[in-house]
Amino acid sequence: MSDTKSERPDGQTAALAEGEAALWLSESLIFALIEAKVLDVDSILEAIEIVIAAKQAEKAEGGGHSPAIARAAVAQLAAISSSIGAATRVSPPLTARKPRRRPTRPD
Repeated sequence: MSDTKSERPDGQTAALAEGEAALWLSESLIFALIEAKVLDVDSILEAIEIVIAAKQAEKAEGGGHSPAIARAAVAQLAAISSSIGAATRVSPPLTARKPRRRPTRPD
């Protein structure tokens, strides 16, 4: 049986897919920057908080495109911040550490 729907996504689906792909890429890059010790977790979390504050100020001033989208974006940023904070403070680094050499005793 063939699918009657087009393989090509409609405009809304395409826009949502682009947003989801951008989100995944951004989170992956953040974790890569932390892993490479280019940026520390606190700097990343501070940057996210700055973006949240700016988005909330924009919403309060009546700017932006849609209050509903602004609220959803702030909620998404808060979730990302929590995810990064939890993942980097709880789990071990992604790369394996070399085992510690035990000091040898002189005989």
